[in-house]
Amino acid sequence: MGPNIQPYPLQPFMDANNQYALITGASLGIGREIAREFAQRKINTLLVALDTPERLKSMVGKDIISVKTDDTTKAAEEIRLRYQVEARYDGDGLTFEVDNGEEFLPIFIKEFGTRIVSVSLRHPSLDDVFLKLTGREMREEEVSDTFKAMVRQHGRRMRR
Repeated sequence: MGPNIQPYPLQPFMDANNQYALITGASLGIGREIAREFAQRKINTLLVALDTPERLKSMVGKDIISVKTDDTTKAAEEIRLRYQVEARYDGDGLTFEVDNGEEFLPIFIKEFGTRIVSVSLRHPSLDDVFLKLTGREMREEEVSDTFKAMVRQHGRRMRR
C-alpha cells in the first residue's frame, strides 16, 4: 500500500509578485539541507516529503534476501515454487523479500536445492523504497551527475 498523497491546490502560490521554490524530499538528506538554506535566505518554498525515513522503509515491509547461485534461472523457479515469492534479477543474482529474515535464512540455506554461492540478508533501505515507488533503481551515477550539476549551478549563482 502506497503513501496517502492528497492533491493541494497550487493556485494561491502562483502569484506574479511572488516566486516559490518547490523542494521535494525535504524531510531528509540533500532536500532538507536545501530547505534550510532557502529558509535562511528567506526564499519562499513549498516543501514536499512523503514521510519519515523509518515509515518509508516500513512501506517495503519485509526483509531482503540476496542470493547468488550456480543457476539463476533454476533458483528463481525454486524460490517461486517453494516459497511462493517472486525473485528479481539484480545483475549479480536474485533478490526477494521475506518476513522474519533472521528466522528464514538458516532454513533457506539448509533446504535450498540449487547450489548457493553467496547469500545475504538486510533490512529495507531508502533505495528499496525508491525501487518500490518508482519501479527502478536509483543509480549512483545518476545521483552523482545530478548532484554535481546542482553544485555547479549553485556556485554560479553565488558568484553573481
